[in-house]
Amino acid sequence: MAYGVTLPMSIIDWNQIDTLFLDMDGTLLDLHFDNHFWLEHVPKRYAEANDISLEAAREKLHGSYRGILGTWSGTASTTGAGSWGSISPC
Repeated sequence: MAYGVTLPMSIIDWNQIDTLFLDMDGTLLDLHFDNHFWLEHVPKRYAEANDISLEAAREKLHGSYRGILGTWSGTASTTGAGSWGSISPC
C-alpha cells in the first residue's frame, strides 16, 4: 500500500505484450535524426506527393511546424527525440 492507496499487482497484462519499446531521450532517436526527418525527409516526400518544388514544400511544412512548435511533449522531454520542441523552425 502506498499513500493509503492499494495498487493492483500489475495494470498491464504482460502476457498480451509482444514488444515493448523504451527510448531514453536521445538514445535511439536523437535530435539530428529528428531534424533530418522533419526538415529534409518529410518535405522531400511531401513535394513528391504533391508535385511541387522542394522549396515550396519546405515553406509550407516549416510554417506548419512553427505553428505547433513547443506544443507537444508526449512522453519525451522538450529537448530531444519525439518532441515538437526539438524541431528547428527552419
